[in-house]
Amino acid sequence: MTKKKEHVQKHIHLWDIPSRYIPRKSNGKAYARELLRITKSLDFTDRQIQYSAQICGFNIKSINQKSGFIPYPPDVFAKLEEFVYHYENYCYRLYTYREKLLQFVNAVLPVGYQDREVRIRFVLINPIVKQAGILQLLALFKKNASLSKVIEERTQLTHRLYYWKDVDTYLRPMTEIKKDKELLKWYDDWKKEVSSRAILTNKCSKLVSQINNTLAQKIVDYKEATK
Repeated sequence: MTKKKEHVQKHIHLWDIPSRYIPRKSNGKAYARELLRITKSLDFTDRQIQYSAQICGFNIKSINQKSGFIPYPPDVFAKLEEFVYHYENYCYRLYTYREKLLQFVNAVLPVGYQDREVRIRFVLINPIVKQAGILQLLALFKKNASLSKVIEERTQLTHRLYYWKDVDTYLRPMTEIKKDKELLKWYDDWKKEVSSRAILTNKCSKLVSQINNTLAQKIVDYKEATK
């Protein structure tokens, strides 16, 4: 008695999708290459954020010490500027990743939008997106707290006032210190402003990896099912 050969699904990235699943006259392959480049940039930038956050956290914690290592104020602010630079860079790159991903989906699946019409609010209501089983993945950009927060921060950086109410350009809390005992909490809050953003980008990078893998397999499955 011969055993039935099992079909083993192989996880693939978006840029590994075989050419036979991508319409010839589309920009699918080109968008896939750009998604690979952007994903690498996100990973690199996230690593810079994680390293920088550790240094900034250590410096902020050491400022108020009376003994041991006490950093020079210019060094503290220079490292904070470096961290903010990396974080803002990540916000812009994550938004770019989302927009290129939507264009890729539009190019590979029969979604039917013109390039200028590809917007997340339109893509999420497209019936083909639901049929292909990728609606929940794309909806993460709206529903997932980490992804939506970073993209919202990008929107504030680009179109609205960002450093004006809660923090300044060094991520220092804009809270009034009336008593000496409030100073320690203020430093702790400052450190949290940094660490919370590092946690955000780390979560987002893991979600991007998940999207790259899962979306690719679902596209292949949809293509196979609609042959």
